[in-house]
Amino acid sequence: MYPNHYAAYPSGPRVTLTSISEVRESTNGNPYFVARFKAGTFGKPVSRTFWGRTGSNGRITWDRVSPAELEPLVGQDVTGEVAVVPVQIRPEEFLNDATGEVHLVTSRAVVKLADETLEVATRRCGSVLAVERVPVQEPVVPQVPEHALAMSGDGLPA
Repeated sequence: MYPNHYAAYPSGPRVTLTSISEVRESTNGNPYFVARFKAGTFGKPVSRTFWGRTGSNGRITWDRVSPAELEPLVGQDVTGEVAVVPVQIRPEEFLNDATGEVHLVTSRAVVKLADETLEVATRRCGSVLAVERVPVQEPVVPQVPEHALAMSGDGLPA
């Protein structure tokens, strides 16, 4: 019998850091690396990019965590520090280079760090949460007939 991850872990399945990439440089010269996480036994790997800044001395200052800090955690359970969360996003078009087809994506999984809101985590993963605007309805005030408001001094209808 397979374990029920959701029953064992009410906040969802365990999250494992599966790999980290080499440090790369963006087109504008900022250093970054990609960490891949997996939720549960059958979860698809989900990526998160971590950015840094190169100082005048040539040293990189990492915004969240450095590759050296994450390296020992590869293959380890990072549940509680990281969650893989499915979200509904504003529609995004992606081109399949192999077929030339354009796909519309409205949901994805994001890597959410423990101290982030879902909105911030989604934005840092390159998407925007879909926001459903619920129309605000004016409160309905019951109309009382005028004759019901006419009272005598003793509280009885006039």
